[in-house]
Amino acid sequence: MDSKTKNRHLMPETAKVVDYFRTVFPKIKVLYAEEGQYRIGKKPDPSKYVVPCIDERKLEKRKKK
Repeated sequence: MDSKTKNRHLMPETAKVVDYFRTVFPKIKVLYAEEGQYRIGKKPDPSKYVVPCIDERKLEKRKKK
């Protein structure tokens, strides 16, 4: 299993959010993510990055289209 497939399997909610963002920003790069007990990347200095907040209801509506 390659790392992309493994990450998607271990972090399904994160994968949904990344997929959503890629519909608008196709070249987005995930620097750090955590879901449950699984983490990837290096946690960035929060003063240097914007952390997006997602309304999951909008994700569900977009999937149904």
